[in-house]
This record gives sequence, C-alpha cells and structure tokens, in this order.
Amino acid sequence: MSARGWYGRPVAATCAVLAAVAGAVYLLFGAEFGPREALARSAFAVTIRHYGVDAREMERSVALPLEDALSAAPGAIETSSSSEYGKARVIVRFAFGANKESAYEAVRDAAERVYGLLPSSVQKPEIGTTSEGRGPVWAAAVYSELLTTADTGRILERSVKPALEKLTGAGEVELAGTGLPEVLVEVDEAAAATMGVDAGTVARFLAMNDVLAPAGTVRSEGRMLVLVADGRFAEVAALQDALVASASGRPVPLGAFCSIVEGTRKPETLSRVNGKPAMTIAVNPGGGANLPALSRALARETESLATTHGIRFEVLSDVGAEVARSFGSTLSATFQGALAVAFASAALVGADGSRRRKKARLVAVAAVPVILAISAAVLTSLDFGLDRHVLAGLAVGLGASVDSVILAAERLGKADAMARGRNAMRELAPSLASGTATTLIVLVPLAGLDFLSEGVARVAAAIGSISIVSYLYTVLFLPPLMLNCRESVDAEARASIRRPRRFARRLHRLLALNALLCAKKPALPLAVAASLSIAGLVAVFVMPLDPRELEEDNAVYAQLEFEPGSAVDIVDMYLANYSSALSDLEGVTSIQSTARRGSGSVFVSFNPSKTDRDRVSAAVRKVPVPGGFAWIPGSSSGERSWELVVSGADDAECQRLATLAAQAVSSLTWISETVLNFKDGPLDLILSPNRNRVASLGLGFSNAAAVLRRSVHGPVAYKRIGLDGETDVRVTVSRAGPPEASDTVSTLVLSARGTVRVDSFMDAGRMRDAARINRRDRQRVASITMRSSPIDPARLIPARLGAPCSKRSRT
Repeated sequence: MSARGWYGRPVAATCAVLAAVAGAVYLLFGAEFGPREALARSAFAVTIRHYGVDAREMERSVALPLEDALSAAPGAIETSSSSEYGKARVIVRFAFGANKESAYEAVRDAAERVYGLLPSSVQKPEIGTTSEGRGPVWAAAVYSELLTTADTGRILERSVKPALEKLTGAGEVELAGTGLPEVLVEVDEAAAATMGVDAGTVARFLAMNDVLAPAGTVRSEGRMLVLVADGRFAEVAALQDALVASASGRPVPLGAFCSIVEGTRKPETLSRVNGKPAMTIAVNPGGGANLPALSRALARETESLATTHGIRFEVLSDVGAEVARSFGSTLSATFQGALAVAFASAALVGADGSRRRKKARLVAVAAVPVILAISAAVLTSLDFGLDRHVLAGLAVGLGASVDSVILAAERLGKADAMARGRNAMRELAPSLASGTATTLIVLVPLAGLDFLSEGVARVAAAIGSISIVSYLYTVLFLPPLMLNCRESVDAEARASIRRPRRFARRLHRLLALNALLCAKKPALPLAVAASLSIAGLVAVFVMPLDPRELEEDNAVYAQLEFEPGSAVDIVDMYLANYSSALSDLEGVTSIQSTARRGSGSVFVSFNPSKTDRDRVSAAVRKVPVPGGFAWIPGSSSGERSWELVVSGADDAECQRLATLAAQAVSSLTWISETVLNFKDGPLDLILSPNRNRVASLGLGFSNAAAVLRRSVHGPVAYKRIGLDGETDVRVTVSRAGPPEASDTVSTLVLSARGTVRVDSFMDAGRMRDAARINRRDRQRVASITMRSSPIDPARLIPARLGAPCSKRSRT
C-alpha cells in the first residue's frame, strides 16, 4: 500500500494501534517483573558426598573424575572444584548462549556416569544451578508439633528439598540441623568375636541378602513379563531375625549380637535460630534467577508442603520479598517519568485552540503510553525481564525518543491539507531515520559492557527498543491519525484568534527567546554542550571503576573459620555465644547460625528502617569469635572485595606463594583486611603396618584397614530399597559414645591366629594435611581475599606482590 493510500486510512491506523496495544498488554500480563540475579553464563554445581573419606581421597576418587566428565560436556569452558572431608563439589561453567536444558542434561549424564563407578557407600549426586558470589536469598526454620525430629528430617530430605530445588530460579538448597535417614546396625565386637564374625561379615551378609534385583524378562502366553528377584526383608525389624553363619557353621540371628535402629544420621551441620537449636533450610539463587518471582514461588510451595506434611516454616530471611518492595519504587518512578513526558508533549505541541492542534496534542500525549507498552512487550518477547535496568532504559529512551513524535505532531498539526502533510513527512522522515540509526549505533558497543557494571546491556536494549518503536509509530501511524481532520478555513480562522492559554503562551515565549539567543550567538550552545561533554569524559576517566552490585537485601551472610578439625558441637557452642553477642545490636531481627567441621556461618537478618548493612557488617567483624575469625564475602557500599589466585600442580607450593602474597598486600595502605582462603588440617592420626607382624598373622593390610574403617566410622554397607526410596544401611561397632583416638588401636581384627588388636600390628603416628583442596581449570589453587575501600581495579598491580601469580577480581 502506498503512503498516500495509507495516510488516508485513519480507521485502519487506529485499529492497528489498538491491536498492537492489545498484544502488548497480553504479553505484559505474563511478563517477568523484578530484578534478576546476574547471569554471565550457565553454571551448574555437582556435589557428591562420601562420608568418612579425607580431602585428598575425595579429590582423587570423586573430584578428578567429575572434572574429566564435566569438561567433556558440549559447551563447557571452565571447571572448578573443592574437596574436603566427606564432600566434593565441582562447578562447571558453559559458554555464552549455551542452551540451559541441554547443558543440564549433559551435566546430569556426566555425574551419573561417575557415580556409577563409585562404591555403594557414596551418596547420589546433587545437581543444581549456581550463582556464585552471594549467600542464600531465602532461609527458614522448620518446626512440627506432631512429628518427631527424625520424621521431620526425613520429610525435609525426601520431600521438601527436592520440591524447592525444582522451582524456577532456585539453585542449591541446603539443610542444616538434620541428617540423612538411615538404618544403623551396631555390632557387639566382643560377642561377635566369640562367634568368629566381625562387622565386615555382617555388612557383606546384609548387602548380599537384603536386595531387589532385576532378573530379565520371560515369555508367558504371548506376553513378555519382567522378572524380579526380591530378597528384601519385609521391614527393618525383620533384620533382627536374619541368620548369619558363624565360624562353627551354625547360623546365628543378628539380634543376638547386633542392635538395629532406624533413624537419621548424626547431622554433619548443626543449626541454631536466635541461639536455639533448630532445623533450617536455605535456598541459594540459580544463575539469572528473578528474586521476586522466586520468593512468590517459595511462598506457594512451602504453604503447600506445610499443609501436606504437618510442618511449619518460619521464614528468617526473604531477599526476594524485600527486592520486590524496593522494585515498586523503581516502577513508580518510571510511570512518573512517563507522565512527565506526556505533560511535556501536551505543552510543546501547538499553542492555539484549533481543532487540528488539539488533535495533534492528543495524539502526542497518547503516543507516550502506547510506545512505552509496545516497547516493554517487545523486550518481554525477547526474554528480557522488566527489572530496574530495563525500566531505567525505557524511561531514558522515552524521554529522548518522544522528540520525534512531538516534532512530527507539530508539523502535521500545521498542515491544512493532505498534500502538505505528506510533504512535511517526506522532509522529516530522513532526519528521524538518521537520529534513530545514530542512537542504535551508539548503543551497540554498550551492549558488550556488562563486565563494567551489571545491567548495561539491558539498559542499552531498552533504549534501542523504545527508539525503534518511536520511529515506527511516528512514520507509520502518526500521519493517518493526524491528516484527516476536516475543518473549514473560517473555523480555523476563528480558532486562531482565540486567546492562547497563559501557561502555553509563556512557555512558547520562553522557547522563542531561547531560539533567538541561539541564533544570535550560535557559539554559546555549542560551548555549553562541549563543556558538558568534556566534563563527562573527565569524570569517566578520573572516577574509579565500581564493579559492586546493587545491594537490595536485608541480611548479612558471614563465614567463620575456626581451628582446623574443630568438632561440630564445639563450633556450634562458639557460634551460640557469637550469635548472642550479635543479637544485642539494634535492628537485628534474627540470627541463623550453621556449624560445620572446622568452620561455620551466620545469616543475620535486620530491619532496614532501624539499621543498615554497613553497621551490621561492622558488628559482625567487631564481635570477638572464640578461636577463630569472621569474614563477609562480596562487596558492600563502602568496601570492595578482591581475590588473588595462585595456581599450579603442587597445592603446598601454591599456598606458600599465596601466603607471601598476603604478607605483601597487607602492607598496602588501601588494604584493610587480608584473608587466606585455605588452611592446614589438624594433626591426623596415621596408622602404618608393621610388615613382619602383618605377615606372621597372615593378614592383608587392606582387609585390616577396612575393618578399622568399619569399626570407627561405619560406612554405608548398602542402600536398602523401600517404597519411599533408598535408605542407607550402616554397619559399625557399638560404643558408649563417639570413637576416641584410643578406640582405634583397640579395634579387634580376625586373623589366621585368631582375634588380634590393631596396635599389635600397626604403628601410630601424626601428620598434618590439607583440610580442603581447591582446583580451577584442572589445577590446584590457593587464593587470598583482600578487603579495601572503593578503588579502581587498575591499582591492583601483580608486580607489587613479588611472585608470579594469576589475578582475578571477585565483586
């Protein structure tokens, strides 16, 4: 259709605009409002637990195979891992643009392949998206007046945790204060020795008999039937009557020398809320998570879970809800800006009261919400959530791009005939196209500057979207809406002599004076524009880069380190005293503490109307930590956090160089704190064989080591399959309390010469080893974290450190 024909179809143009607005409203109803977590690329974390295994063995048997398998996944570009006692965690990052679903499937397949090659005592892989650099965004304590602690823990592990992990935007879900469901078989060592059996014999017997195994398929009357061999005991209590062969060949029931209890494993982490023991659950954000949407999803899911299972959630912190409240002010500011633009459009288009000028003013004002709605819908269809960056871009772009609408409406409002209107648009269209193209050209480089400040690309996309929509609206829809106002010359003449409104007359007079001044002294506006441009450039080059993310939460997450190997209950006691001291701070609403082996964490929630993050952070650092220290990962408004990484094949050498680097940077005036992100483990007890004695007893050292591990730790013998899933069955030696160092040497081992003590053929010694082994890009690493005042990253000069190392900033 020609421009002439289209310009003469006001009804068709109106219908097209209304259809576009209706489509925009439809898309916006399903739009994602609120800020997202920063997402540079897809990243997944795989966690595998093998209880009772030291850090080096976890690295060798779990972390390295996982790294090999995950690095081979299509699109994987980087891996990192952390191995510690009983746990290995590997993070894999994918290239930009990688399909998230395909990446997850590749990660799951790789993790399952590695898990299939590991012993049955290893726990199933835990896979989740990850957003590094911050703590949990949602935390709650879980209570039940109807269920026992063991039953509540089982529900949390088997129902609540999987349900929350499936929510859109949820990353890793962490439980504290509860252990895994298990069946514990405790062997009376002395009684078993008289029968010629030990804990290992019991473990092998149960693993071979309490099984459910597929046996293939059979054909029956033309149908293929699945054949299953089901040797499972009907219930856990039935294990007491299971008959195991003794050394004499006479079968003996397990209950004669074993106690069998169904319960939960002793928690590896202990949790407190405001100083009182509790079971807690925390949700970390996945990459690109929309925090308000995640908060709403968590509220719905936890309400359903509470009703179904008879439990109660007491929310301790909900960052998404706080972000949603602060986001409302951003949304309000955007609408206020749109109203201001609409008011300016009404004031600047036409000064007389003619019908054509009134219509021009009306069309210009109506263009503001139309352009805003359609631009927002376009961004939504391109998977841009309407967060603070997009809203800011829409507001800025609307104020800059609506000039084309005002200019075209002014020109068309003066046209008293269709031909003059077409000529006006023919003259104006090239200038409008050039202005739009120039804006887009400027925005293209900004799209790649997300590394300077998170959200720059989304701001640029929003400005570009609204610029294009404004141009299309001005060129396609404004002329047919404006050029069909039939009004006689007499009516226009009568309208032209009406007295203009006082405000509009003064505004136009001011604009006329401004135009006259610019015409007489053209160098003046050029000089002002040049001065502003130079001042802006100077500010850009002089001011330091600020890579800090915007803080919107009402909680402080701190990590605490204690003496290597400190027992969980000792750390829990320290954290209880520490939390009690923090609770005296005004504005603190709740404190959740989590104790682990040698370390812990606190999650301090506060009321932003009574205190602020900086004050709470200062208190977290100032309160003394018995036997340790506290540090807050990440940056805040008044400080920055930097990470320096030393990588290599030898972790001891990396740690030595990192320690030297820490000593060097600590002397810098702008460094306020330096933290070593590694520490030695405790003095481990090492048992070595006396070769001559082992040979004389006819022992195999590996068998003796297995008996020792079974006696002290009690690893998982097998996984019992029930209607509610798999349950670990552990077999160990019965003791009055937790095993002490003296218990290890008194452990009994069956030999060719009868039952002997471990200390009769093993020598005890002490040796210190790493408590945690970190790896990045297939190399071991040691890192330090430096806290400083806001400063340009360019001032971090590796040459000042006196040692070759790689430098990475963490913001």
